[in-house]
Amino acid sequence: MNKRIQRWIAFCLAAAILGGCGSQEGPEVQLEDLGVSLNDETGSTAKGGDGQGAGEDSLGKTGENGGQNAGQGSAGTPEENGGGSNGTGSGQESPVRTLSPEEKAMYEAYSKALENVYFDQNFPGGMQGDLQPEDADISKNKFAVCDMDSDGKEELIISFTTTYTAGMVEAVYAYDSGTGELRQEFLGFPLLTYYDNGIIEEEASHNQGMASDGGADGNFWPYSLHRYDPEADTYVSVAYVDAWSKGYSEKDWNGNPFPEEADRDGDGVVYYIMEGDYQLVNPKDGMEYNQWRDSCLKGAKQLEIPYRNLTTDNIYALGREGGVKAGEYTAMNGLNGKQIAEQSFPVTLDGWGEVIFASFAPVGDRKDEAGQVCFGDVRFALLKEGKPVYVFPGENEENIFYGQQFGQVLSVAFRDYNEDGRTDILALLEYTGVQGANIDVPARMVRAYTQEETKAEFFYDQALSEYLKDYTDSMEEVSRGLESYAGIYAVATNKSAWEVDRFARKVKRQIMAGDFQGLCESIAFPVTIDGTVYQDEEAFIRADFIDDRNPAFLEAVWTEPCGNMFVNYQGIAMGDGCVWISEILDENMVSQGLKVYGINGLSNGGEP
Repeated sequence: MNKRIQRWIAFCLAAAILGGCGSQEGPEVQLEDLGVSLNDETGSTAKGGDGQGAGEDSLGKTGENGGQNAGQGSAGTPEENGGGSNGTGSGQESPVRTLSPEEKAMYEAYSKALENVYFDQNFPGGMQGDLQPEDADISKNKFAVCDMDSDGKEELIISFTTTYTAGMVEAVYAYDSGTGELRQEFLGFPLLTYYDNGIIEEEASHNQGMASDGGADGNFWPYSLHRYDPEADTYVSVAYVDAWSKGYSEKDWNGNPFPEEADRDGDGVVYYIMEGDYQLVNPKDGMEYNQWRDSCLKGAKQLEIPYRNLTTDNIYALGREGGVKAGEYTAMNGLNGKQIAEQSFPVTLDGWGEVIFASFAPVGDRKDEAGQVCFGDVRFALLKEGKPVYVFPGENEENIFYGQQFGQVLSVAFRDYNEDGRTDILALLEYTGVQGANIDVPARMVRAYTQEETKAEFFYDQALSEYLKDYTDSMEEVSRGLESYAGIYAVATNKSAWEVDRFARKVKRQIMAGDFQGLCESIAFPVTIDGTVYQDEEAFIRADFIDDRNPAFLEAVWTEPCGNMFVNYQGIAMGDGCVWISEILDENMVSQGLKVYGINGLSNGGEP
């Protein structure tokens, strides 16, 4: 897959802050989707169900690099993780985070910069990242957005390590609202410690000094200190620090003896604080060195930078996290679990306008009527003024699972995946097996919701959801699954799967409603029904089956999900072959669109 196609797929997961919803004609791409991920390869957050969570570096509080966020993702109580207990709930309004125009522009600039690094290894300002080994995974790199210099504005940190040591870098960029460009504040080797007083400690990429035997303080690793200059809004060098251990060598590279007179505490180690070129002059004793270091740090605390993996899911989540506080609802509309704050955020949806899309954790296990243990599933709802106005259907009517327990919502994306001009919803979910060979084995699935034309309510797109079961590594992988699904009927038609499925649902509605007059518009005459050829609409309407339809036929049509249907060169089979659909061409081989060209088992007594 070339980079242009990769970039298009990624754009399809872009946050709504980067553009509007819908589509447009012409070569210019309009960002139309919102992708919010709570998972990357290092961990996950916001586990629901039993209230047990492991918040790691995607959006959580703990993990490889720590990380603070507006949501709750650390391990602990159900209240912290948005899951578990039976809350009585207040139903009070959930405030929405409002971004200023400058913040929106900043997040857009940061997202674009991260795109360029992800796809082309191009950094802001024209710096090119070194080529990576063939087996390197670009998503192993890290980035973070936070106010790490305490100037009241968030900076972009990019840590690029999937290359050879000499090419590894970590850069800090600030957004210039005047120019709309990014300005580099700092560039160094990615072994950094950030302090809350504006100091960055940068460890050297290699230790070529003379203190590598350990000495009293163990192996001393050379490092640099950098200080934030608020007037210049950049970092300036303070000093480079190295050491000499007598145990490593009693003479330096020039044959000079170890400076015993400077080693007042007699531990065999002296330190060099260099504010210019590398020179082993003016050695300091341990006490002098520690006093100097303390004067620089001044009791500062280390900052926990909220690094996350460089994935498209995470790139396009910028500016969308933490928009809603957790809230509880009673059994109203089936929402008897806690709201998952990290997966609740504002969005504009057709038929609903501006709403909060909210995820609600299940309350745990229970027994069904037969006494079998089953587990509640996640619920999704739309909120207005903090109250539910619409609850999405579950994967099944009871919204329960046997043998699998809900773990977490990994990612949610809003996009017009079926190309009908209306925003659809995709949720990537994770479950855990609780019995048999699958116990403790995680499993992922996709929940797809779409709307019918002119209707506000969503329906569960079962066929597509099942098709996407092999595309669950990430929301980007889901996007590739959608691209694959679009061509499933290619052997019979040039129309996309979305057009075919919509046509099939239309035919289904007409048949179930007994709207045979309307069905005529969907039929290519002459048509063969149960072995009889009907030349035109008039003959079809006068047929006996109009008032005497086969119940088995109706059952087959009713249960047809109208998605991922059987197809061969003859056409697409709907309802186990009850209805056959194809793209009809006229004598000049011009498409007349999708039409029904054959029906089996419609008449009472016939066999579907």
